[in-house]
Amino acid sequence: FLVLITAIIINVLAVRYGFTEKNSTLAALFFILGSSVFPAFQPLNIYVVVTFLVALFFALTLGIQHGNSDVRTAFDAGLGLGIIILFYPEATLLILFIWLALIYYRVSHWRPYVVSLLGTVTPFGLLFTGFFLFGSPKGLLPAIFSRLAPVFGLLHFPSVFNLIPGIVLGLMVIVSVLQILSTIRSMSINVMQNVMIILWGLLLIFVILTLLEPPVASAILICVPASFILANYFDSLNKLKWGNLILIAFLVLIIVNNYHFLFYAS
Repeated sequence: FLVLITAIIINVLAVRYGFTEKNSTLAALFFILGSSVFPAFQPLNIYVVVTFLVALFFALTLGIQHGNSDVRTAFDAGLGLGIIILFYPEATLLILFIWLALIYYRVSHWRPYVVSLLGTVTPFGLLFTGFFLFGSPKGLLPAIFSRLAPVFGLLHFPSVFNLIPGIVLGLMVIVSVLQILSTIRSMSINVMQNVMIILWGLLLIFVILTLLEPPVASAILICVPASFILANYFDSLNKLKWGNLILIAFLVLIIVNNYHFLFYAS
């Protein structure tokens, strides 16, 4: 259910900010497909919740483009990031996502940059204020600080067979990124800004996943920016037949990957 809500949010954003046509549901489709790639994505876990929060965070950050107040919108985006960091400390790197969005949206004054940082630390200020007023359980604060320390490592996949859908999805994203970069000058300024910001978000989450968080279940986070990129690329395809064939083949691969163990059931 949470995956479906996240897919709807991503699709609304993709349409609103020019990644797809108004009647398209490609972004939602790609998020649902991406979140089904590995069996580890399917049970409700902390990474599914964080992915939902990341989608809301993207909505707040992209909202800087049309916000009435850069300062207020930047604070809201920072506050959203702070809440994510409480659950997923490795997401601290995404503060760069807000600052890059401010740069691409041509926000020249310094206040939104500082205010976004203040918004990020606000949840921690409220948390520690509560600890100060009501006391904290013994050992809780050391546990929080130890959790904030990054753990370096690479994603670990349970088997080579489980890795195949991820490789296919990665190749699709790479092709989409290269195609978008080759045609980005033909886009309108607003759409170009949004696309570049999402591309940076894709890169930042990729860095987080490959260096800071080993469990494969965390890879669902990259489905958020990847859905925008894939939707934009497939929406611009002239030969729809090939696009449909690729999607069908990818869907079959996902089904086989998730249910291949039934072939070995006695």
